[in-house]
Amino acid sequence: MAERKSLDALAAGSVAWNVLRFERRGEQIDLSGVDLTDPALPFAKSDPDDPFDGYIDRIDLDNTNLAGAIFEDVSITNSSFVRSRLDGAILKGARFSRSNFREADLRWADLRHAQFDQTDIAGARFDGALMDGATVDGELLSVVLNRRKSS
Repeated sequence: MAERKSLDALAAGSVAWNVLRFERRGEQIDLSGVDLTDPALPFAKSDPDDPFDGYIDRIDLDNTNLAGAIFEDVSITNSSFVRSRLDGAILKGARFSRSNFREADLRWADLRHAQFDQTDIAGARFDGALMDGATVDGELLSVVLNRRKSS
């Protein structure tokens, strides 16, 4: 279950979150189950015609427990998820640009139609993930992972 202090920092925006992340560097912060499309968070969009439900830029989510978190249809840029737990998270339709998922745990995550553009996924785990239509730099994620296994 997500920690109250962490949720409060997240609700205050990327800068407040990154300050907390710096103060607690080396610790795994628990944001499991958080819904990043929640209108109470500063990332949520207000235009109903916008294709994304929220926008996040420059957030450090390294070593954070995001198991079961909801990132559906969120656009995230210049952000980091190194060694984060995203197992069972819903990233369906999300777009990640210039981000880092090195050694992240994405097992059993819903990645359908997610886009990873200029995003590092080296060492990330995808066992059991739903990845229909998910892409890395325009190439199907499943193809990229199969090529990685065979090399």
